[in-house]
Amino acid sequence: MEATFKIDKNKFDSSFVEKIKSLFEKSDTIKITISDELDETDYLLSSEANAAVLAESLAQYKAGKFVTVSEEGLGK
Repeated sequence: MEATFKIDKNKFDSSFVEKIKSLFEKSDTIKITISDELDETDYLLSSEANAAVLAESLAQYKAGKFVTVSEEGLGK
């Protein structure tokens, strides 16, 4: 069995570990991999070039300058 959990670090406590253990009670060994999640907005704004492109796109959207494409039009 494989499971992925996304949890706030403040809720990662012994009760959470016990819940995981109960899910895998038939296994003697489990593998746990922990990684932090990069916030997409922080990533997109991490470079001046990206921030400028996003700011320009937002300004165009607010000015009503955007293109609407139907589902059928996506294949063309």
